[in-house]
Amino acid sequence: MRAAVASGEVTARALLDAHVARCEAVNPKIHAVIKLDLDRARQAADGVDRAVLAGVSLADKPLLGVPMTVKDNFDVAGMTTTMGMPWLRTNLATHDATLVARLRAAGAILWGKTNVPFASYDWQTTSLTEPRANNPRDLRFGPGGSSGGSAAALAAGITPLELGSDVAGSVRNPASACGVVGLRPSEGLLGSTGHGRMPGATHSLRSLATPSPMARCIGDLRLALTVMMGPDAHDLRSPGSGIPGPARSQAAGLRIGWFDRVGEIGPGPEVAQAFAQTVATLASAGVVLERADLGPAIDLEATNWAWGIIQGFEMRQGAPFLLRAGPLNGLIGRAYYAARYRGEFGRSVGRGWTAWPITYFRALDVRDESAARADAFFAQFDAWICPVWPITALPHQRTGSPVRVGDRSVPYGDALGCYTVPTAALGTPAVVLPVANSEAGLPIGIQVFARRWHDEDLLAIAEVFEGLFGGAWPTCDP
Repeated sequence: MRAAVASGEVTARALLDAHVARCEAVNPKIHAVIKLDLDRARQAADGVDRAVLAGVSLADKPLLGVPMTVKDNFDVAGMTTTMGMPWLRTNLATHDATLVARLRAAGAILWGKTNVPFASYDWQTTSLTEPRANNPRDLRFGPGGSSGGSAAALAAGITPLELGSDVAGSVRNPASACGVVGLRPSEGLLGSTGHGRMPGATHSLRSLATPSPMARCIGDLRLALTVMMGPDAHDLRSPGSGIPGPARSQAAGLRIGWFDRVGEIGPGPEVAQAFAQTVATLASAGVVLERADLGPAIDLEATNWAWGIIQGFEMRQGAPFLLRAGPLNGLIGRAYYAARYRGEFGRSVGRGWTAWPITYFRALDVRDESAARADAFFAQFDAWICPVWPITALPHQRTGSPVRVGDRSVPYGDALGCYTVPTAALGTPAVVLPVANSEAGLPIGIQVFARRWHDEDLLAIAEVFEGLFGGAWPTCDP
């Protein structure tokens, strides 16, 4: 698209209008896009077209004229950021988030925002402010969450590129459910200013929540990551760049660790079959594979405990005053998470909501130790693979109700976060790409991990794998 605009083959305005028309045709079924900013987008597109006609050098615009949308927990100047919460309907952003500004500077035309669940916190995309998002590959299923609107928009051809975020699989699960690709970068690699911040509250989400690009192929993920990297003046954690990796052009000789179970939870039949076939395909391409279970490498129970304490504690500090003040509200919050998300996942976040500061800092220590162990473990391999979640896309159901995994009924949070919560706690980069379809035609993805800061090497390996499994999944008509 960028090349076509730069050469004059197509105008940026025509490209934008084509995506808006696609949105008008399919969005009433999937509810992926929830907010529009078309006047400013058309002005920006017209500006690109004038520059192209005038022969202005645009080599520094790698996303020149590319229309795109972003998840509705990133600030976009002049648009509201509601994060699925009714009381934020008038929360008008005055500045672009750091990453939104960088996408604009690269020439992207931002024209809309995509659907999220309540508080941008669920593996389904059901909010109190917008219609429920549907999976464009089968409307009876959800697109995952919390970046469900992002993934649905990509799969339906409404946008070629998205900016999502991930704290417990919020990019990875939707990518798998909708058959697109998503990258959770090394935590801290991308600046978080203007992401997920409640008005009038401190920016307390300092850990775990990671801005994450989404696309329809690995090459576009790499382009988006390159555009958005760089120090964030308001986020001292952002290092600016990762560790360059060796060029990867073939699978033969890669050393890959794999696991398919986390504790007592394993994949359902269709995911198990797809994952086994994935391992076989990689082996036939010359990849050296070794089973490397996560549990022996790190203390899973301690890692999950640390994740819950950190997540719950930081969320409470950034919540509105009435939700965080006083011991009674703390207990109410703890009960809410335990009841809404069920299982050990819900209980762990609830414990974090009422944790003392000393417990929070102890959890940070535990997390650091787990990450150090994981880095040493990952050093044995070029990358590491596992399922994304134990099922295909989740049928629409009430949040918190048990999930059917094969012939087992598994608590909601334990089923949907089993592969994504502990890996998020480690801070490692992870990319999801589709590798198979279920009998019903639903996509099934895999997660590919690497050591922290080795994001570029991870994407190179993922691109090799993408070639083995057929490349980008086709755009679908809901």
